[in-house]
Amino acid sequence: MEPKRARLRLHDVPKRAKIDWRAVAEAAPHRVIRTAELRELGVGSGTIAGRTHIVYSGVTVMNLSAGYRDTRVAETEVRMLPLTEHEIAWYVATGEPLDKAGAYAAQGIGGMFIDSIHGSFTNVVGLPLALLFQMLRKAGLDPRELGS
Repeated sequence: MEPKRARLRLHDVPKRAKIDWRAVAEAAPHRVIRTAELRELGVGSGTIAGRTHIVYSGVTVMNLSAGYRDTRVAETEVRMLPLTEHEIAWYVATGEPLDKAGAYAAQGIGGMFIDSIHGSFTNVVGLPLALLFQMLRKAGLDPRELGS
């Protein structure tokens, strides 16, 4: 089974660097949440409501001019509040969780269902920025010079 990925982006940064990342959310050991499953069962129903899950993001940074490449994985533990079936149905009806790897948007409506986060909040949202910043520095790339 192929895990649902929150996003896959490849950015070419002025001929000097490439940045690529993927994110997946795991509800339990070896149990990856899939969007199709959420449409059938409802977000949180037997998956993440009232449980702790882990969001993993793989990040690769390449400094093309130096021939440098580094890949790292960020790991963030997220504890969700218990939800009733009525609350789950309401959230699914908003449409917000249907295109998210973890079935919620921490920066959106889904943020009110998060009890705690241990690790990078930006990893949960989509890209672990602190990790990326550290990787860029190690690659000899100044984020201020890379543009947007």
